[in-house]
Amino acid sequence: MPRYFDAELVKKELNRGNANIGLFNYLIAVIESTPAADVEEVKHGERVEDSMIGEGVYRCTNCDDKFVTLEGTPYDNRLFYCPFCGAKMDGKENEDD
Repeated sequence: MPRYFDAELVKKELNRGNANIGLFNYLIAVIESTPAADVEEVKHGERVEDSMIGEGVYRCTNCDDKFVTLEGTPYDNRLFYCPFCGAKMDGKENEDD
């Protein structure tokens, strides 16, 4: 599984050490030439039943949009992500909150 890292932080850490200058330059060149990974921050939310509207109506705590399930719960219907904003419905806090 790939690991994503901050290339600028790695270069800064490499600069702090007393590494062989040839090896150091090679490592910097590898970091500079490696394409950036196409990743997106995972947003988190929780589905909360909106009992004021009616049974089967849920609200995403990340975007506040509402969605409906005709039968069963969102979990029963495999709605593990908000259908509007894509937030993972795991109830965790977002890191920037």
